[in-house]
Amino acid sequence: MSIKLGILMDPIESIQVKKDTSFAMMLAAQKRSWSVYYFTYQQLYWNEGKVFAQVNLVKLFDDEQHWFEIKSTQSIDLTELDIILIRKD
Repeated sequence: MSIKLGILMDPIESIQVKKDTSFAMMLAAQKRSWSVYYFTYQQLYWNEGKVFAQVNLVKLFDDEQHWFEIKSTQSIDLTELDIILIRKD
């Protein structure tokens, strides 16, 4: 069973890959075969007493020119994630 990691952070397209610790943690999780879901505060919402988010399943690359791809986007109840990190500047 793969661990599902959710990370609430600044927009992934605007990070400085070389020095961003959120990206380093995401890349390390992916290397362990964890599923990595990225989302921003704007993608969070409350519905019928539960917290949801429009999450992006991402594939990460150790490449400063092309460091991520969004594989899919879906709305989920955040209790479906095993770990949630909040890494906001």
